[in-house]
Amino acid sequence: MKLKKLRLFSLPVMMCLAGALHAPAEAQLRIVTYNTLDKPVSLSDDSQFQTIFGAIATEPVNGIVRPVDVLALQEQTLSGSVNTATDIANLLNALHNTTSYSAITTGNGVDRLAIVYNSSTVDLLGSTSIGVGIRPGVRGHFRPVGYTDAGSDFYVYSAHLKAGSSSSDFTTRASEVNNLRNNADALGADANVIFAGDFNLQSSFDDAYQNFFASGNAQAVDPSGLSFWGSSTPELMTQSTRTTTLSDGGVPGGLDDRFDFQLVSEEVANGSGFAIITPESTGSAATSYRAFGNDGTSYNQAINATTTGRSQPASVLNALHDFSDHLPVVADYQLPALLDLDVSITATDVFAGTGVAVLANVDNVAPVATDNAADSLSYSMTATGDVSSNTVFTGDLSVSDTPNSHAWLVDTSAAGQKDSTVSYTSASDGVADRDIDVTVNVFDHATASFASDSVTKSLEIDFGTVELGFSEGQTEDLVTLFNLESTVDFTSALAIDSDWMAVSGDTSTLGFLGTFPVEGDLDAGESRFQVVTLDTTTAGTFSATYELEVGDALEAAGALTETLTLTLLAEVVSSLLAGDYNGNGVVDAADYTVWQDSFGSTVDLAADGNGNGVVDAADYTVWQDNFGSTSGGGSSVVIPEPGTVTLVGLGLLGLSRRGRRAG
Repeated sequence: MKLKKLRLFSLPVMMCLAGALHAPAEAQLRIVTYNTLDKPVSLSDDSQFQTIFGAIATEPVNGIVRPVDVLALQEQTLSGSVNTATDIANLLNALHNTTSYSAITTGNGVDRLAIVYNSSTVDLLGSTSIGVGIRPGVRGHFRPVGYTDAGSDFYVYSAHLKAGSSSSDFTTRASEVNNLRNNADALGADANVIFAGDFNLQSSFDDAYQNFFASGNAQAVDPSGLSFWGSSTPELMTQSTRTTTLSDGGVPGGLDDRFDFQLVSEEVANGSGFAIITPESTGSAATSYRAFGNDGTSYNQAINATTTGRSQPASVLNALHDFSDHLPVVADYQLPALLDLDVSITATDVFAGTGVAVLANVDNVAPVATDNAADSLSYSMTATGDVSSNTVFTGDLSVSDTPNSHAWLVDTSAAGQKDSTVSYTSASDGVADRDIDVTVNVFDHATASFASDSVTKSLEIDFGTVELGFSEGQTEDLVTLFNLESTVDFTSALAIDSDWMAVSGDTSTLGFLGTFPVEGDLDAGESRFQVVTLDTTTAGTFSATYELEVGDALEAAGALTETLTLTLLAEVVSSLLAGDYNGNGVVDAADYTVWQDSFGSTVDLAADGNGNGVVDAADYTVWQDNFGSTSGGGSSVVIPEPGTVTLVGLGLLGLSRRGRRAG
């Protein structure tokens, strides 16, 4: 028999939480700051810019090769139809065959500040003009594409500090840095901050430089790892790329000044989450912080004074020389770990005692090409609540690592709603903690029974002895089927899909009234009845056995089926004559023999003349009082005396006799 299934609760079998969306392409971040001398303003400028940034995009450092993602610009012209920052965004779009670069600009005029960013790799969450000093700065608030947690956000400041070496210039620069710091400190202790720009610092003793490192939320770190620069650190110099004066107004003098910087807050320098890639920060083999094109061979010379044995070809060195008197400063940044946490359960509706596993797959899916371009995912995960035991899992995953799989069991020992919580915490910056709730509904099996107060799987209904043709009362009875409720709201319904199946016996005489009325699921705690009938048109002794297959309606592993057995008994006689224990229509000695043979029985009740459930002396009296009677009248035959019998009680023989036995 195929049982009808009933889904008592509809819950998703697979529950999944993805820690974040996957980014469309592999990418850590490459950030550049560049004073472009109010360029580009000509086709030759366009060509030189694309030569420089084509080389930046293809320069491998620590195995990382990628185009610029965020470009902090100084000395931009934003006047009328001229917008050099927008022109630069368009040049990058053309260079990389995309449309995703856009510009953030502030104010109008020359020597303005701007930021260009790649919207396919970073989302712009906001921008604002910053009152730095004589030149308003600009701040961009970004988040890597594919990340949702605010811990992955970072801020880029583009600033151009006061130039000059007079005491007034030193004081002005120091004040400007204080303004930058006040703004950045207000972002909070955990903010990821990059101070980028042309700072015009005369030396490491410049008060402005030292003010960057004052205590506070955005206390800065110099990624070079040095506290002093000069002739011993020629590779850090960014100005001037020239030793002669060109028509664009840039200053000559050769590479002997470190004017251009990317300084980062301690949150960015600690190697966790969003972080600059340096040996001190992330343990990389080489620092990613560099004055692009400066190999340390051109101190106090033009950047292209020699082109032999250089990291960049002559075409790039010449473009750096001609396009600006500053070098771009480039640094690569690792992305935070990106959690992909997938939690599933093997079933949501089960029977008590069925094993249910919770499965958790943890992966670091930061969209990077190399492990050193993203933070590792260090985590702890705890399962509490209705679980077999509180379980703690830990792990540390690089991007290239195979995902970790963890599993534990739900406590299904008793019926009811079982709730547990998966609590995930991470020591990796930029990865939010989270809790995932898991619910499993545990059910008791349906319990079919012929009785409401006990489990009764078989039932016998005895119509007793009925007169031929009798049609009132004694020819019908009720059989009631119960689904006993073990646990309120958590007991399976009982599936009843088939009719009673005749197994053996006189099924044409003993059967059911009309169509079968109990087909369909029977909810826990409910009952349905069926009328059973006796056909009295034929005399004789009859019995019939029926079976009914039932089972759990809940669609779940471990569902059970069982068979109920119903036995019907009856005797139909030509007439009902008191004392006629063999039913032959006359009370005679043969009936005495029936009484004598069954004396004391509570099972064979053919000679139970008074219907009290036992063959005793009172039934002899019934036979004695009616001896010689026939269905047509009385008789005066001598009644034989019984053997040694103790007569106990007197009874009245009714016109009919019925009995039920359940087991």
